[in-house]
Amino acid sequence: MSYFSSILGGPLPTLCILGVTQAVNVYAGEQLLGAVEKVEDEKVRVVRVTDLPTLAGEIPSHKWATALSFDANLFLVLGAYLLTMENCLIQLLYPLQPPRLLLGALNVAILVSLNSTVGRTMGKLGRAPAVISVTTILASMGICLVSAYMTTDPNPDSPAKTYGYSVPAAVSGIAFAVGSQKLLLNVRAELEDVSSSSKVLRYGLAIMSLLYGTIICLTPSSNPPSFLLDILDAGSLSSRLASFSLFIHVAISFSINSQALVRRLVENCNISWLQCTTIISVSTLITTLLVPSFASLTSLIGALTSIPLTLTLPMIFGVASTARVGWRLR
Repeated sequence: MSYFSSILGGPLPTLCILGVTQAVNVYAGEQLLGAVEKVEDEKVRVVRVTDLPTLAGEIPSHKWATALSFDANLFLVLGAYLLTMENCLIQLLYPLQPPRLLLGALNVAILVSLNSTVGRTMGKLGRAPAVISVTTILASMGICLVSAYMTTDPNPDSPAKTYGYSVPAAVSGIAFAVGSQKLLLNVRAELEDVSSSSKVLRYGLAIMSLLYGTIICLTPSSNPPSFLLDILDAGSLSSRLASFSLFIHVAISFSINSQALVRRLVENCNISWLQCTTIISVSTLITTLLVPSFASLTSLIGALTSIPLTLTLPMIFGVASTARVGWRLR
């Protein structure tokens, strides 16, 4: 976010874009929740709608497009998580410089072990994964922000290097980072009281906005690092602590996001949870290693797929459910 802020001209324009994006996310999320409630009421379902592809199955013309956007977006998110975990390991192991393949294999081994033991029951673990994830990301952010606040920028007047596509790329990057609707129904399916879904959405987006706003305001606005941990001195105790905390947060986030893909594949294919988790993790690793500039590709395609997932489709579903037109009831 600090890099996006430098491209967009400082904290104020970035915060304005963030505020507008989150307001749209709240509205689209409310439309999506309303559509799900309408479908479940009409079909008198006992089982809740668990994800966007399931909801899209009620509108045949959008079913495959939704599934494709949903799966592609999640796959790119998982790839971005692997890259972040790789950067964390580089910071932790400094000054050692293991090859990327070794770091990736280590990450995959950790993720497969985590997912195969607790991944299937992550929702049944209650608040533990969420609390650990939030605590570790706050710890990592706190260390980085304190360091950024105490460090004097040697080139305070140096503008960030920009290109013709920099501003659109920064805006799309923000949209990709804060898009939340793609897993909203997965979260709703695990709530004991589905009537609290709207409250969970609003509180979640408010907390996310506060965290991003803090990063935007407190990190350097000129020559910002592309990776937040680069603010810290490599090999220092603070760098290792922040890297370890961020690694835990991302590993849990990977497990939660991968569940959406794993569960669907397990239900539709004759493979075990462990096999499916391994296939997805290894495929993600191979993609990040073989595709040049994967991080840039993630931002571009992620933003393109986030638009239908977090804005267009929720609007369509909301309008269709209100008009009671276009639903294909089984």
